[in-house]
Amino acid sequence: MAYIHVKDATQGNIGPASDVIVSDANGVVLARFTSMRFSEFEATRNTKDDVDSLVHSIAWPPARLSETPYTFEHVVLFDHEEAIERYGLELEGRGISTSILTSPSGLAPVQTSTSLANAEQDCEMLFDIVKAVASQGLDARIFVLTHGALSGSSASGLANGALVGLSRIIAAEQPNIWGALIDNEADAFPFQAVKYVQNADIVKVEDSVARAARLRSMPATRIVSRPQFDVRSESTYLITGGLGALGLEVADFLLEKGARRLVLVSRRKLPPRRQWSAADELSYKLDAFDLPSAEGVVHAAGVIEDQLVLSTTPSTFNRVLAPKIRGALALHSLFPPASLSFFVLFSSCGQLFGFPGQASYAAGNAFLDTLAEHRRAQGDNALALQYTSWRGMGLAASSEASADFIEADLESKGITSVSKEEALKAWEHAAKFDLAHGVVLRCRELEHDEQLAMDIIEDVAVRKAAPSLSCSPNGSSNTSPAATTQPANSVPPPGPERSKYLLDSITDCVALVLQLDASDVDSKPALPDLGMDSVMTVASRKELQKTLGVKVPPTLV
Repeated sequence: MAYIHVKDATQGNIGPASDVIVSDANGVVLARFTSMRFSEFEATRNTKDDVDSLVHSIAWPPARLSETPYTFEHVVLFDHEEAIERYGLELEGRGISTSILTSPSGLAPVQTSTSLANAEQDCEMLFDIVKAVASQGLDARIFVLTHGALSGSSASGLANGALVGLSRIIAAEQPNIWGALIDNEADAFPFQAVKYVQNADIVKVEDSVARAARLRSMPATRIVSRPQFDVRSESTYLITGGLGALGLEVADFLLEKGARRLVLVSRRKLPPRRQWSAADELSYKLDAFDLPSAEGVVHAAGVIEDQLVLSTTPSTFNRVLAPKIRGALALHSLFPPASLSFFVLFSSCGQLFGFPGQASYAAGNAFLDTLAEHRRAQGDNALALQYTSWRGMGLAASSEASADFIEADLESKGITSVSKEEALKAWEHAAKFDLAHGVVLRCRELEHDEQLAMDIIEDVAVRKAAPSLSCSPNGSSNTSPAATTQPANSVPPPGPERSKYLLDSITDCVALVLQLDASDVDSKPALPDLGMDSVMTVASRKELQKTLGVKVPPTLV
């Protein structure tokens, strides 16, 4: 038996807090918690709680151009394709010196650009280039030039799809050396995109215009006249990753829709039959059935093994990549375009938002997105569902701590997880449109003056209403102090004053998250030594961005 004593410890405007003492039956204190707080991650309030605000398309409006372009002193081109030689001639024609290398080992302190061709090998080369530039502290920016990496319009373009996801993670983890992946429509060197589009992870050049990705509502003009998700009792349906958490939910979902013949493909061990549910017993006689041909495929297989880009090895990277890419290609070969009622690929929105540590997972999912485009171009109705986290489920929700961290990380990006019911409802809705992708997520309601964490959600972000203004009799407006937006503090010029300003700002943010007085925060120990866990780290990064008015890379905190 144990006793829990809770005392209200709320102070100021920090929100509800409690002091908690846990003691045994004899009154001996077992644990003491000071100023414990509980909070709930905000989802979208005051918005339509329907599927229209849950599923989004990806649009490519013109990118913002910088008035101060990058300057080139020297460009290093990698690989030995004909395009590389052509780029070299164009650059030389503008008075820009170039070098052509086939390996990052020849890097010197110069500007870097690259064009790659094969999925695993190309990703490995990009890793090597990033590590070489970072380790040598080169004053350089890395650009990846592709053709068809977003559309999968060719075999090489399809292979380049993995580079899209990898590039987004590099941009998040190493923003100081990243330029962009530029998916070019023509053979000419994309001078505008390289020089004038800055702080973008992926740039698409279309109609000679540099474009950046933005989430938009699903376009009503793309609704199809006949269903693309039709489940029939007499047909067979195949689910890869079928014994995983999401695979089993998909199986139940298809059964509810009328399916009676399911083939679950998995590397997991089949559980004993005595543990099967009534629905699973339908597969009991699979071996004895003379099954009709498959009418639908769901590729839900995947593994995750987070590592930062600079620590990633080819073996760990390919171990995560294989279930996604090789599995998808096997299905693509076995079931050619237009041979199925539906071909659904479970992708992730993580690569759109650059979640740190997910280079391999993002690369695999980006390949699935490109494969869906590739099949659509051949008359198929393939659909890649770029899901946010399924709340409490999936690869990363292996423990309560990891689930809390995922929720905090999503919240810091301005989005939230979705429930199982929402995820499956979103699938049905996305299948109504003639689109290769459906991005499934909820946007968190932002403060009216909160900085946008990710540019990609600027068109779908939901904000709280700004404080209302009251007018005095003489016509002037009055606001309460709390409703007045204070101007951001100006950052002192480089020197001792700026160093003090940054130290004080960071200390205040850490103190706020740890619920300490700023004078009690020692600036020398590492944050974990101060008692900051992974969830608090995400919260501190959010506070820093709000205080300093700049985006703070996840690898910095």
